[in-house]
Amino acid sequence: MFLVIEGIDGSGKTTLVNSLAEALNNEGISTATLGAWDSEHGPAFRKLLTETELPGVAQLMVACAARTLIQPEIEQLLGTHEVVIMDRYFLSTLAYQTYRATPEVEAFVKHQVITHLGMNMWRNPDLTLLLDAFPEDALARVSSRGDKDVLERKGEALMEHCIGVFGDELASENSVVTNIRVVPARNNEQELVLKKALGYVKEMLDKA
Repeated sequence: MFLVIEGIDGSGKTTLVNSLAEALNNEGISTATLGAWDSEHGPAFRKLLTETELPGVAQLMVACAARTLIQPEIEQLLGTHEVVIMDRYFLSTLAYQTYRATPEVEAFVKHQVITHLGMNMWRNPDLTLLLDAFPEDALARVSSRGDKDVLERKGEALMEHCIGVFGDELASENSVVTNIRVVPARNNEQELVLKKALGYVKEMLDKA
């Protein structure tokens, strides 16, 4: 099972990835985790996106290259584990690479690049869990980290954009991302978030 955790910065994605993996492994369900930048050249791609102000099209090319090159790692882990949990994937690529884009560029990203890659080159998640957090709470968590990268410095405006994109995909009948489940992630109730996420995962595993 290929599971993806999505949400705005500071929503608790990394915390959930780690706690969910621990809970599943403790129950005897072999689980591995994977970050969006865990391919051989992933750190270099991440540095380009987070430390430099690239033009929109260049950002898109870097992000798509990173997602494409991590596919062998996804398949390798799926061959040895029952569950593979990834932090960020389709939805984040779509949201971040359309920030402040013109409608024409946004349509190109969504319908040409993401859809083409998603249908032909990228593994489609069996389940995507979307963390629903208050932007102000997420922003406070991001601010507490200290030095911010280029994306984090865009602050609440970027978060609101991402929330809008996530909502559009949830409502769309033509989204390339299927089987999205929303997990309330407000008020820092990590135990409740884990319980809800674990329920969705077990439900999916029971159907397999």
